Amino acid sequence: MGLYPIERAVLDRHDAGESVDRITRVTGFRRETVQNIIQRFDVNLAQDIRRENALRQHTARLGELVRQAGGHR
Repeated sequence: MGLYPIERAVLDRHDAGESVDRITRVTGFRRETVQNIIQRFDVNLAQDIRRENALRQHTARLGELVRQAGGHR
């Protein structure tokens, strides 16, 4: 699934370090629209790392429990 041109324009400028105010001014898009696009597509790496670590811990715990129960059947 690709991005719409409006989304691409906002995200390219955001990735380049432009502020929401500047993106709004330059593109003519409403501030709310710009913020919604950034919020929808922005990747929070710290949150992703925490989620991945929690998943690994839970997976390891599940493996331990399966082994204690005698393995999978």
